[in-house]
Amino acid sequence: MKKTLIAFLLFFTAVSAVSAYTDSYFYLWETEEYPALIKSIKNNEDEQTVLKDYEAFMNAGFSAADKSRMEYHMVRYYMDNGNKAEAEKHLTLEKNFYSEIGTTEGDMQKRIAELDMLSAEYYVEKKLNKGLGSSNLTKELYKQYPDEYYIALTEAFRLLNTPHIAGGSPKRALELFEKIEKESSGMNDLDRYSLYSGLGMSSYERKKYSNSRKYFDMACKIYKSDVAMDEYLEDLSKKEK
Repeated sequence: MKKTLIAFLLFFTAVSAVSAYTDSYFYLWETEEYPALIKSIKNNEDEQTVLKDYEAFMNAGFSAADKSRMEYHMVRYYMDNGNKAEAEKHLTLEKNFYSEIGTTEGDMQKRIAELDMLSAEYYVEKKLNKGLGSSNLTKELYKQYPDEYYIALTEAFRLLNTPHIAGGSPKRALELFEKIEKESSGMNDLDRYSLYSGLGMSSYERKKYSNSRKYFDMACKIYKSDVAMDEYLEDLSKKEK
């Protein structure tokens, strides 16, 4: 009886470890419109292609919270392509959708939409208070929802990108990314892309260049590299010569 109980407890512990993280946005990946638009944006397709997929997404009946969060990606797309005017238009749309979020949305969903909005504002305006607001909200959300994939990944990036004097730590960032990787079964494409790019960046910062190259290559098999990764890849190429 004792051996049976121990075996059961070990099994339960193993199952719990595998399923520690959750994805509250899995439903988005069961649609046609959301993955298509994310793919167009992350692969930096031409504007006509992105806008076609954007229109399909907006006409598909998604919630105000989901539309608000998608506008963050549109802001990034236009800023990365040097079109600040269009980025500002989509930032305004993001704020409008955020204001329409109703009581049917959970507290976590609304606060994540707020986090994305603050991040978009910082990306466009580069104002320190927006960056601090995003960082502080990330810390709050991670304390409350540490097992949500998106929040855990965002916390890892916060640790990676925040100056040491303000609590940043590439070492802790890498440790968190590695923890998420161990429990990443069922992760959606966008989160997995973020995971691999984060592992690549934090490995680079820890001077683990071969690991950095490995993870960047894995990320680029999902989507084309973005602006932040491109900078690392350029530096990594110099290290490899």
